[in-house]
Amino acid sequence: MLLLTRTLQLVIGLLLFFGFVSAPALAKDFAEGELIVNGKTVQLIHAYAVTQKGFFDPKKEDVKVILTDVPVPEDVLSDDNTALDGLALQGKLHGVRVVLDSEKNPVSGSIYHSAFKGSASMTGMHKFTPKIFDGKTIAGTLAMAAPDDFMGVTFQYNATFEAVIRRPPVPTFSGSEAVNSAPGQKAVAYYKAILSGNVTALKQCLVSDMAKQLDGPQGKEIIEMLKAMTPANIQIVEVTISGTSAVVRSEAKEGDTTTSEKLKLLLLNGQWKVTQ
Repeated sequence: MLLLTRTLQLVIGLLLFFGFVSAPALAKDFAEGELIVNGKTVQLIHAYAVTQKGFFDPKKEDVKVILTDVPVPEDVLSDDNTALDGLALQGKLHGVRVVLDSEKNPVSGSIYHSAFKGSASMTGMHKFTPKIFDGKTIAGTLAMAAPDDFMGVTFQYNATFEAVIRRPPVPTFSGSEAVNSAPGQKAVAYYKAILSGNVTALKQCLVSDMAKQLDGPQGKEIIEMLKAMTPANIQIVEVTISGTSAVVRSEAKEGDTTTSEKLKLLLLNGQWKVTQ
């Protein structure tokens, strides 16, 4: 089944505003293969693996494998894939994402390419031949048995890879404790300022470099983008603190769909500030 991912131009502006930094490759992170879209080939040379809750059984662990032609920003690896869409839409990234369950079976996947206006999400065509799958490292071959097409775009990929399996840190706070924590309260203030259009309050939530951008020629546009991307019912669900940095994860539900967002904060002069 194929489904074209909805990608917004707003993502591009937010990528630039938040300034993602590329992830350093770990010793075993590599790929060797190719992605062919409409007859044009890109080399897949980077591999990443990140755990996430099991799609069919949340008590188990799925592994998300990402194969790309360029390094992937660190904060994008555990993202809900919106940022990957934005980079692909700009033509800055091409690649493949496949989620494998604990039994090594592909359960979902995406092709990232500007020809798909970001990405095409698909199931049923990914084949994984494992070499290593020991909870620490994953290695093997990911491929499609034959070329396929969607909305006039043909595509196929084949790559061998090896990657260290990354695991997101255990949250420091969850639920109400996350909301009431200092980073959680700053995130609440940040979202409230965005939704209300209170520029002064929003600037107080940001690190100085980001706050200054709101006074620049693109300030109004940035605020409009942030507001458009922030659901009115967004809720803080987890806070993970590591020294002077914190990650606040929020969720918003619309019908049966749940979207997730992560904010990165830094502790500066005793105050938590949103930095990404």
